[in-house]
Amino acid sequence: DEQYLEIIAPDPNQALVGNLGEELSSSGDGGRIHTWAAATDDLDHVAQLASEFGYRHRRIAMSRVRPDGAQLAWELLFIDAHPFGHCMPFFIDWQQSPHPSYDSPGGCRLESFTVSIDKLIETFRDFAVALQLEISIKMGPAAMMASINGSNGKVSLR
Repeated sequence: DEQYLEIIAPDPNQALVGNLGEELSSSGDGGRIHTWAAATDDLDHVAQLASEFGYRHRRIAMSRVRPDGAQLAWELLFIDAHPFGHCMPFFIDWQQSPHPSYDSPGGCRLESFTVSIDKLIETFRDFAVALQLEISIKMGPAAMMASINGSNGKVSLR
């Protein structure tokens, strides 16, 4: 279903200054769901909705070459100046690149993904509905929770 879980950690052999590695290593809370992405093939539409909700956004084009020589390219859209912290997804357009789930290890399935919001829940819900995000949203301390079913049973991540 074009879903995948990416587990990342700081690389101890690289400088951890001004990058995601620095952010991950400074959180001090061990493993957690750090952020989440929503795929789209229309970043212009996402940008338009963000503007309608009063949010700024920025786009970043990225690419890399896989070990097998395949060139991948994608574009990200981050929504800025909103009150939802890491609970707000970033958006990704895989462009012509194959989706990572096509050749990632299988064996598990995302059963549910829930975002807990402690303020302006209706605004967040309205934005999620406008973007047709298939998530559960509830009132509570800001957090993200995923339920994954795999060969060893269900696992809950926070």
